Amino acid sequence: MDTTAPSVSRVAITSNPGPDGLYAERNVIEVTVTFNESVRVHTTNGTPTLALTVGSQSKSALYSSGTASATQTFNYTVKDGDIDTDGVSIVAGRIALNGGTIQDLADNPAVLVYEAVPPQLGHAVDGVRPGLRGASVSEATLTLTYGEALDEDSTPVVGDFTVNVASAERRLVA
Repeated sequence: MDTTAPSVSRVAITSNPGPDGLYAERNVIEVTVTFNESVRVHTTNGTPTLALTVGSQSKSALYSSGTASATQTFNYTVKDGDIDTDGVSIVAGRIALNGGTIQDLADNPAVLVYEAVPPQLGHAVDGVRPGLRGASVSEATLTLTYGEALDEDSTPVVGDFTVNVASAERRLVA
């Protein structure tokens, strides 16, 4: 009979923020919690969360997937205004069950103790939207000037911008 509780063996940020090492608004920060054996996560009565520090703010990464394995995934979606220049960190031993459960296959509740993960420089956050500084029109070209460089690989979605021409609304056409 198994009476040994499963325990956390590793906690790490496992998502890829891209070549610039920055998560932007709506990007997902993925944290993987590895246990010393397979566990089941029950979310019927609540969803477990894991505490992160983004800048000076405490944030909650929600349990996402992994039940019936040793590896569990928690996700935090970057919100507008989130900023962390030295990298996201993980608070020690802070998985909150919130009514959910994490147990091994013999129904032993997991021991949710682990060491803090210090700020991860390759996982910085810039969820602050660039501010529009000005706009100009020359013939059929609209030029928008922002307070910081924008991602040159991003293309605005139809409807992202609206321009009024002679009191008639015109939408950006891709």
